[in-house]
Amino acid sequence: SFLSSFYRIRNVLFDGEKLVEFDISSSFPLMFAIYSIRINPNIIHDYDFREYCTLLKSGKFYDNLTDKLNQNLNADSSKLKMDKDGFPIAHRKLSRSNTKELFQKLLNGQKNRSAYIKGYSNPFIKEVFQMKFGCLYDILDDLKTKNEKVYYKLSRLETEFIFSIVEEIYIKVSGVQILTLHDAIYVS
Repeated sequence: SFLSSFYRIRNVLFDGEKLVEFDISSSFPLMFAIYSIRINPNIIHDYDFREYCTLLKSGKFYDNLTDKLNQNLNADSSKLKMDKDGFPIAHRKLSRSNTKELFQKLLNGQKNRSAYIKGYSNPFIKEVFQMKFGCLYDILDDLKTKNEKVYYKLSRLETEFIFSIVEEIYIKVSGVQILTLHDAIYVS
């Protein structure tokens, strides 16, 4: 699991053949949506939840969250430093990978502890996530208040999902060989 997906696809062979990877896009955000439905089936009627799922299905969840985070970073020009001509200097923009890391820390970090990325801490993404997806934030906050480990809950869902796909493929395709790693399935 220490090899990047890029390296695995280009350098690892399975029975002498290159690997093909199929992974779950935005896996942990998706697993969080599934978990949320399981504990609160009525959440499917919430506008914020529907927006969250629409972003996941379109593959734009992290892009949208990155845009929202960057908009909020620069929204209050009174807090920005000024350049020599008196114009506000915008904050450093967060990248999509920064947003993914912040989101992982939001899901998996401790409730009263902040982790930092590029100088921005967990409370920053908490505020944006709570404002944009309030119903999901409430579920996450409740889990953290109860000291439940979100990572383990979502990893379990992810594993169950991957194994159900593997089982179905083994039943339908005679002699197939499959490798799995986290949210990905590899075949030759």
